[in-house]
Parts: sequence; structure tokens; C-alpha cells
Amino acid sequence: MHAALPAGIFGYPYYKYGRIDSINYGAIGTVIGHEISHAFDTTGRKFDHLGNLRQWWTNGTGRKFLQKAECFMDQYDNYEDTLSSVKADGKVTVGENIADNGGVRNAFKAFRLHLALSGENLNYRKRLPGLSASPEQLFFLGYASIWCANMTDKYAKTFNDRDNHSPNKIR
Repeated sequence: MHAALPAGIFGYPYYKYGRIDSINYGAIGTVIGHEISHAFDTTGRKFDHLGNLRQWWTNGTGRKFLQKAECFMDQYDNYEDTLSSVKADGKVTVGENIADNGGVRNAFKAFRLHLALSGENLNYRKRLPGLSASPEQLFFLGYASIWCANMTDKYAKTFNDRDNHSPNKIR
């Protein structure tokens, strides 16, 4: 499996040298996890570790995956950006939603592991001045920050009609 990440992703807002680690983990960590998770989404699951189109999951695993994917579709069909009235299309966005959820889940697990191993003096436990957020909360602020966008309602609707990702505010 190969995951391609453009060089620009290793800069702000995804990553910033010296920034509190919890925010970097929430931002760049989830993007890296997202790309890795594509190996196990609705498309990636069809390819083996060499990139060959091949059924490599057991029938039981495939059935279980499809049941879980159906849950994602149903869940995202119920999400709407109430400001622009843009709704997610669970069927169209299921692969990206699986990758988003896998990315944030695994990045958070990695962050929690490093938090547990870091001790008191490392960057993992730092907080933002004037904000009483825990390192775990800062992780999710970092994640949310990469989806910040300022767009008109018309642009949001056009973007949603042409993209296989859920709207930013839903992600």
C-alpha cells in the first residue's frame, strides 16, 4: 500500500513546528490516518497489499464491513450544515467518511499513547494560555481547525454537489 501526501500538507494549518503537540496530532495526525484508512474503505478493501484487485477479506469480514458501511451511510444522511442547508449524502461520501473516522480515531489513539508515555515535561501536556482545555480537547480543536472555511452558501452547495467528501462543517 502507498499513501500519497502532498508536501504542502506538512505546513500550516495541518502542521506547525513548535506548536502544541496535541493540536498537531489532531490536525496532521488525522490527515495521515485518513489516508491510511483509505486502504480499508469501500474502494481500498478491494485491493491487496501489492495493489492488485483481489478479494482478500473473508466473506464474513466483507459482510460485517458492509453492515458497518451501511451504518455510516445512514448516519451521514442525517447530517446537515444548518447555516447553508447543505446535507451530506451518506452513499456518495461513505468512503471518505470511513477514512475520516478511521483517521481521527487512530490519531487520537496514538496521541493518547504518547500522552501516557511523555511524562510531565514534554510538549504533549502543554496547554494554550488563557484556555482551560485539556490536551485531549486541544486534539479535537486541532482536528476541527483543519475544516475551517469561509464560503458562501452558494459555493458550499456547489462544492457539495461535486465532491465525494462530506461538507467541512460535518466532517
